[in-house]
Amino acid sequence: MAEKQNLVVLAAPFVSPKGLAGGDLFYIELAKYLGKKYQVSVILPKFAKIHWQNQKVKFIFLKPNIFDQSEVRIFIFFAYLIRTIQSCILLQKFPKRTIV
Repeated sequence: MAEKQNLVVLAAPFVSPKGLAGGDLFYIELAKYLGKKYQVSVILPKFAKIHWQNQKVKFIFLKPNIFDQSEVRIFIFFAYLIRTIQSCILLQKFPKRTIV
């Protein structure tokens, strides 16, 4: 059997473990079907894993930062910025033909 192609889901914009946006729900449900054809990896903050329970995906956790789980808008921006940089660094470790 041929090796599955890598597919990476960037799930870094979680603010807290409390709630989900529509796009988050969509990708979580879609992962069930994509896993049949692709090797699905999810890049996310560790506190957000609760939303991905029971999914057969590979988890890649972002390092925590001091702005995680803050609901102050400017801190949310900085948390997103840090996670974006971390995600870009992690993506460089995947093969060039990876779908993101």
